[in-house]
Parts: sequence; C-alpha cells; structure tokens
Amino acid sequence: MAKGRTYELAFRIGGELSRSFVSATGKAGKRLDSLKRQGMLLGAGLAAAGAGMAYAIKQAADFETGQAKIATLLDAQGKQQLPQLGEAIDELSRSYGLGADTMQEAAFQAISASVPLAQVPKFLDAAAKAAVGGFTDVKTSVDGLTNILNAYHLTASEAESVSDSFFVANIRGKTTFDELASSLGAVAPLAEKLGVSYKDLSAVVATVSKGGVKTSEVTTQLKAALSNVLKPSEKAVKELARLNETMGGVPIAFGADAINAAGGFSNWLKILRDKTGGSADSMGQLFKSVEGLSTILTLTSNTGMADFNAGLDDMRKGGQTSSAFGDVATTAAFNWNKLTQTFHSFVRAIGSAALPVVNGLLGEMADKAFDVQGGLKPLVKAKIEETVKKIAEAARSLFKWLVNTAKILDGVA
Repeated sequence: MAKGRTYELAFRIGGELSRSFVSATGKAGKRLDSLKRQGMLLGAGLAAAGAGMAYAIKQAADFETGQAKIATLLDAQGKQQLPQLGEAIDELSRSYGLGADTMQEAAFQAISASVPLAQVPKFLDAAAKAAVGGFTDVKTSVDGLTNILNAYHLTASEAESVSDSFFVANIRGKTTFDELASSLGAVAPLAEKLGVSYKDLSAVVATVSKGGVKTSEVTTQLKAALSNVLKPSEKAVKELARLNETMGGVPIAFGADAINAAGGFSNWLKILRDKTGGSADSMGQLFKSVEGLSTILTLTSNTGMADFNAGLDDMRKGGQTSSAFGDVATTAAFNWNKLTQTFHSFVRAIGSAALPVVNGLLGEMADKAFDVQGGLKPLVKAKIEETVKKIAEAARSLFKWLVNTAKILDGVA
C-alpha cells in the first residue's frame, strides 16, 4: 500500500514538473521568436545599409575611373586641376540631368579635340545645353561644335554662338542638329580658308535644304562650289574676264582671297548674281561641278538670297540655344532627370568619403591574396595528385569486385 502511494505521488510530481516545463519553455519560445524577428529586422536593415554603401562606393569608384581616363590626356600641371574639373562635371550633370559618366566622356572628347583645359567647363556647358535643346546626345554636340571651333580657330566662348547657328538652320531649313553636327565639319576647313563663316554655312544649309536636299548633300555641293572658286578652271577664268569687261559695277573674282575681298560670302554672292544676271549659262562656265552649280543657282536666286540673308540676320540676334533649352527645361522628364542626377551626386559624395579606406583595404587584400595563392599552389597540386591516386585505387578495387562478382554469378548460372 505504501509502495502504491509512493508511485502515485511520483506521478503527480512528474505531471506538475512537466506542466511547469511546458509553460516555461512556451514563454521562452515566444521570447525567442520575438528576438528572432527583431534579429531578422536588424539583419535586413544592416544588409540594406551594406548594399547601399556598396552602391555608393561603386558610384564613387566609377567616377574616379572616369577622372583617371581624363588624366591620361593631361600633363602634370593639368592633373592638378583635375579635382576642379570633377566638381564642374558634377555640377553640369545635376544642372542638365545628364549622367556624370556622360559628362566625363564629353570632357575627354573635348580635351582630345584640343579644347584648353581651362575652357572645358564653359564649353561643356554650351554643349550640354545644345544637346538637351537639340534632342541629341552630348557626344554629337561636342563633336559638331569642336569641328567648327577648330576649323575657324575659335575659343570655347564661341561655342554657344556656333550652336545658335545650328538651331537657326534647324528652324529655317529641313535639317536637324544631328545632321548639322555630322556634316558641316566636312566643308568647314575649306570654307574658313576662303572667308566663308560658320554662320554662312548654316545659312546655306537652311536655304538649300528647303528644296528637299539632304544636309550631307548640301555640304558636299557647297564644298564642290568652293573648290571651283579656289581653283577656277580655264573656262571660268575666261568667263570672269568677259563679265568684268562687258558688265559694269564691282568686278567679280575667284581665288583664295576673292570672298574676303568682297566683304564676305553674302556680298560675294550678290556681286556674282549682279555680274551674271543670274544666267545659268554664265554660271555653268564659272562652276564646272554640276553639284556646286546647283547650290550656287539656289543661293543667287531672288528667293534663295532673301532666305540666306534672313538666316544670317537671325544668327546675329542669337539666343536660339537658350530658347530651345528653356522649352525642354519645363518638362517633367527633364526635371526627373535632374532629380535623378542630384541623387546620384549625393550617393557619390557618400561613397567618395569611404573610397580611400576601401581602396587601401582592397589593395592590401589583393596583395595578401596573391601571396597566399603563391603559397597554396604546391599544396593544392599535392592534394589533387593524392586525390587522383585514391580515385584510381578505388576504381581498380571496384573493377576487381565487378569481375569477381561476374565469375560467381556465372558459376551459379
């Protein structure tokens, strides 16, 4: 009887202990779940912060690489100005909503095209404004503007004026900023030599392209006509002599100095029209190139000459680039791009602060990894050889077992 009560008491105590244990472990489990959730949230936050910092460092590293590319074009003195150029690029990126990498590439392109380093920020400002207003990319804008600046030996301060002439041609003719940027460079050096200004070039394109002639064809035709002026044929020399002898007024001349002597291309065209009376036959004697003749006939017609001079008048007023940019700058898309680039600039600033430390750490890690790799090579090779031997031994044992098994089965059969 006493033994039965003892068992009963033991069972009761065991039950109470079991319930207490379950209750305690349940509460502890809830606490652990809570801690687990908090830990997961903390871990997610840390992971997000780490990813954000990694992104910031990557942005800063990419910008640093772009600056290093620009530095390859600079001498020792120029490299000292690189930080200031970097600040200007960052500001232009935010102002025009263009990627910093895009502006760095534009700076590289401009310096390669002989824009002096001190003038690069001002030039890029004009190029970016033209790109946004002309719905083109900065690379095209830089290429087109530097072609003209170099051909006419102009400074970066003239870049926006050149851009204005492009926009006038775009407004008055059947052409685009892209087409002008890619085509005018082909005729600009010869035009400059003869005294035909870059504004004259744009006015020619505006006038002739109205008739449906492509921009590239207009510049090809004009180049042919100017070549005939520079080196007149024998027929042209005879016709010039005849015109100057029989027709009164200011004499017409061909040659390298003829257009400058006439006071510019517009005046020279007027003298040419007055001397020939607009006669296609007389013009045909002066211009042996059929393509060149076609352009000259258009420019010396009453309508053509009026359009040409009206285009020049618009260019003298200026402001077309700023006007076009102003139209685009009011759009939501442009402001979104500005906001995006402002954010990227902020992120780069954070990454730039950490970049020196990270760069030093990465260099140290790379050096140590190289050293470790060199020490591990013999060990790895020995380990591979040992593993191959073991595999070979295992394969031989397996093959032997298969052969013996086959014999046993044959015997049973």
